[in-house]
Amino acid sequence: MVIIDSVTKKFGEQFVALQDISLTIDEGEFVAIIGPSGCGKTTLLRLVADLEKPTEGEITIEGHAPKEARRQHEIGLAFQRPALIDSRTALKNVEFTLEVAGLEGALDPKALLDSFGLGDFYNYYPHQLSGGMQQRVNIACACVHNPRLLLLDEPFGALDEMTRERMILWMRDIHLANPRTTLLITHSIEEAVLLADRIVVLSAKPGRISEIISIPRDGEIDRTSPTHVRHIAEVRKALHAVMGDE
Repeated sequence: MVIIDSVTKKFGEQFVALQDISLTIDEGEFVAIIGPSGCGKTTLLRLVADLEKPTEGEITIEGHAPKEARRQHEIGLAFQRPALIDSRTALKNVEFTLEVAGLEGALDPKALLDSFGLGDFYNYYPHQLSGGMQQRVNIACACVHNPRLLLLDEPFGALDEMTRERMILWMRDIHLANPRTTLLITHSIEEAVLLADRIVVLSAKPGRISEIISIPRDGEIDRTSPTHVRHIAEVRKALHAVMGDE
């Protein structure tokens, strides 16, 4: 469980990036953060990841402060651009993550790559992999130490539309097979609706929680269903409201 309690983040004396954010993410829940550019989405993720410190308020992950959660390898983190080592194969990149963390056997790297659909690509170097495959390896690196919390900062944002769509469906299948507490930052309404159990809409400057939208999971994806179309419209309306378009 992640608890964000009355968190405010200021940069300098004047700029308030986030104001009074309170949110609880239950174990195994997938939560997406969406909002206008500059509303503090990535700042919020960085606070949870212990890459920034809150000015006010408190964050706990499984009862620990983010710094302690990182020390105990409870956090996995993947950004938009895959952070892979060019001179190492896909398998060696994943194994290297364990080496750096000083862990052995948290998850089997080969088994993890198999489950990510990369069993035939252990010995491929990053430049030999497609953008989608590179990002799968990147997310495997974030998951191999079996963290309680997975943080994803627009992981599919740099991919072409077709690859991005495949990756969204792949991520959904991975989460359904092994539910892991996940916080996703995205600009995509469709991505948020397809992946998240709840969508948190942030307002612009300073970022505040404007609305939280629940997305019930009821089987197979049908983008033409009235339910899916309604969820898309609901999130779009909430975004337009915080951007002053209504």
